[in-house]
Amino acid sequence: MVFVKPLFLRTVDRGPALLCFLFFLGSLFLLKPRIGGDGFSYYAWLRSAAFDHDFNFTNEYQQYNSEEYWTAEKETTATGLAANPFSIGPAILWAPWFFIAFILTLAFGPVFSLINNGYSFFYLIMIPLGSLFYGLLGALLLYQILKRYVHREVAVWSIVGTVFGSMLINYLFQEPASSHPLSFFTISLLYWYWLKTRMFEGPSQSFFGGMLAGLMCLVRWQHLIFVAPIAAVFLTKRRNVYHWLFFTFAFAMVTVWQMIAWKIVYGQFFYLPQGIGFFIPVVSVLTWLKQIPLLLFSPNHGLFYWSPFLLIGLLGFVFMLSRFREISLTCLFVFTLSCMVNSIVKEYYGGWGYGARRMIELLPFLCFGVAAFWESHPSLRRLMKPVTLGFIVWNVLLWLQYIGRQIDPAGALKFPGWITGQITGIRFIFQALGQSGLGSSLYYGFTGNTSYFFLGFALALIYTLTFVFLLSITAYLERNENYV
Repeated sequence: MVFVKPLFLRTVDRGPALLCFLFFLGSLFLLKPRIGGDGFSYYAWLRSAAFDHDFNFTNEYQQYNSEEYWTAEKETTATGLAANPFSIGPAILWAPWFFIAFILTLAFGPVFSLINNGYSFFYLIMIPLGSLFYGLLGALLLYQILKRYVHREVAVWSIVGTVFGSMLINYLFQEPASSHPLSFFTISLLYWYWLKTRMFEGPSQSFFGGMLAGLMCLVRWQHLIFVAPIAAVFLTKRRNVYHWLFFTFAFAMVTVWQMIAWKIVYGQFFYLPQGIGFFIPVVSVLTWLKQIPLLLFSPNHGLFYWSPFLLIGLLGFVFMLSRFREISLTCLFVFTLSCMVNSIVKEYYGGWGYGARRMIELLPFLCFGVAAFWESHPSLRRLMKPVTLGFIVWNVLLWLQYIGRQIDPAGALKFPGWITGQITGIRFIFQALGQSGLGSSLYYGFTGNTSYFFLGFALALIYTLTFVFLLSITAYLERNENYV
């Protein structure tokens, strides 16, 4: 009997297949079914609209906030509604996964005694899975970009190192119901499409590019800085002015939905939900500038202190100046802008979280820097895999300390305790595995509730189908390459 491979297995190369396999294993053993932290309020936009047909979050905050995640329930706006200072972009991207959870709960809820209220089993599974899906799709799009400039092996190892050797790992698997994996995805998507369409050379490409840029800014408002390089190209390349108008109109058409949401909740189309006290006054320039080194190197969630692998990316920006001058200058430009924007916030460290979570927006650019570094040093390339794996192991050990609360999630790493904790923290691997959807289902199944065995099987099936679908997307991308 002759075995014939499916089309997607015949056309996808080993790089994306490796990424899909790693994410698939992560979904089985590490993905935590949880909608909490800031994600609780991001999700409230979607849940309230779908079930209550309004943006009154009082019941979400009071009835379903069993773990007492931070909410704005004590703040009443000018419209008399409970405040929600978080953006609506994540709710939009989670909507398809919410719909799947709704259908699954309708179909199997009576069998497993699940309430269809937006917070039962399938919702807690599908929303995190959706974030993981977008995170992987962002990685696959980034691979499509990188392989045009560097060797494919360099591209895939740079992505593996950036994803698993940085703070992103936490927001893919431990706290997936957040905006951070969606940031990684939407920024990668915008720049992939920008290159795919030869920098929006036609009016339709400019229009769709504007929509993607708008979606990116709906996820996190500060992502507006990533539109700057695109605007610079429109201005310097003397493109048809109508293309810029198409881009701007589409961008406004998407971002206006955030303004409408603000109008409903706060009574104003233009609003700063966090309040002016959230930021350092613009006139306090010295205070602002002093925070930039802390943002990068402080033990209190500093970007490179918590994720030293990313220093390779910063070095790569310099080494690719001669070969990819425009790309290098673009990366340095957005890196500087991001540092400036994130340092103007009083709590530059981002409060509770793993690493410099707000800087996840820079990972697609730092990943390019990592790839450029290895590509620029062929003699060092034999060290690429062991160095990358070493940084990944170091990051995973620190992450396990975070999961086990051996380090303070809201404070600085205490030297030398956190160094010795890299050895003792390995014991928290069982906690990480047990918190996963599959792990907890098996636990409850073996402790008496056999219905969880069926739910665990359902999880494995859902994860498998999701990643087969992603492999199919990758195969499509491979067959339809078209870049500058």
